[in-house]
Amino acid sequence: MIGVGVGRDAGRPQTRERPELAASAVAWASALGLAVAVAFSFVTANPNLPHVALTLWLGRRLLGGAPADLLGRLGGVVAALVERAGGEPALALATAFAALAAFALIAVRASRVAGNVAGFAAAALAVLCSLDLLRPGGGMTNLAFAAALMLALDARTLLGAGLAALLAVVWCNAAPEGLLAAPLAAAWAFGSTLEGARGARLREAWLGAAGCALATLATPAGAAFPKLAYEALRLDRDLVALVPVHPVDVAPAAYRVGFTLVVLGALAFGARLRRAELPPLGFALLLALANGAFLPLLGAVAGPALACAARLPRAFCVALVSAAACAAVGVSLETDRANAGQPYELVAQLAADGTSHRLFCEPLEWCSVATAAAAPGLRPFMDGRVAEDPPALRKMQRAIGRVNAGWRAEVSRARIDTFLVTRNEALATLLGLDPHWRRIASDERALVFVRAGGTKR
Repeated sequence: MIGVGVGRDAGRPQTRERPELAASAVAWASALGLAVAVAFSFVTANPNLPHVALTLWLGRRLLGGAPADLLGRLGGVVAALVERAGGEPALALATAFAALAAFALIAVRASRVAGNVAGFAAAALAVLCSLDLLRPGGGMTNLAFAAALMLALDARTLLGAGLAALLAVVWCNAAPEGLLAAPLAAAWAFGSTLEGARGARLREAWLGAAGCALATLATPAGAAFPKLAYEALRLDRDLVALVPVHPVDVAPAAYRVGFTLVVLGALAFGARLRRAELPPLGFALLLALANGAFLPLLGAVAGPALACAARLPRAFCVALVSAAACAAVGVSLETDRANAGQPYELVAQLAADGTSHRLFCEPLEWCSVATAAAAPGLRPFMDGRVAEDPPALRKMQRAIGRVNAGWRAEVSRARIDTFLVTRNEALATLLGLDPHWRRIASDERALVFVRAGGTKR
């Protein structure tokens, strides 16, 4: 009898452990599925070609010793070297790896406080805030820097502060978005003060913020970096009519799904949030509303904060991870179809025809591909590097694109002789009715007009 009793007691812990092991296996399987879905998105979706083309153009110029822009030099060189080593597939794999690293760092930050399953849920929320942008040129490298920065700051140690400053230096040299490291670190330090941190922990939080601020001076742009980088972030309201900035235009799925979940989570669990998380969360929220391209950054900050505060059941977390994986695959396929009709073949024809063109694009980011073509006769009026253009040039681009009063005079003043415009734009209709302009090429999305008497094909 004693032997039987001992045997039963010995078996009970094993029986209780089996559901725990099974639940853990399901959680890890769902996390693996999410990683596969993210990788699938990068491999299958069309890249954000204007951004990728300009980045590669910058890197090739630097490697060739030619004069180049002051912003994003390190990022351009790395992208050009990766592309030179393995072509477009290597570039897609490299950006997919950056995205996976970002989501892994987000999960690690949350799991340190709330466990692995909550960490997976935090990563899933970050993925939902990144829908539409899971592709080369979507900004996932910046997400990786932001996630690593927040993890370093969360340590509140001298080593963490030093690592945060080092990350900020690399980020500022890789992309203008590195400017965000300083306000993020300052918001975290302010939050630590609100939380009641004392002594070394508070000192190291502010030391990390100071290091990130000094990092903005450690770029080829020097003291001019903050001003140039701020304009490159496209937060200026003067850019609204020139480039897409509204969240529903830049990342509609992420805005409707990820942003909504963040807001609902903040309303439901805001009272449980750590005070240190509040200023960074408010800062990221304002950034995402100012420009939808920063929705992934909101996910990097809000994911760990809400996952640690919500204390959601394991089953709900696993369901969220699975839903994020399905959404990532579905949105990438939709984005792939939506971007398939971009008129870059028309740009290639203009670059190869051997004729001089002063090109105006509406939308202007199509001209980024024209700049990257590096054809001697193809000179875009403006491209996606709006930070480098003076206000007067932006005003002219806006006046012509919106066909404001006097737009024809502006065209003559800028010596524009070629237009690449969307079919359904008012500008395309007016050019088609004007005998001074002649349509020479078209596709399902865009039309090309040249001044009458120009190139014939």
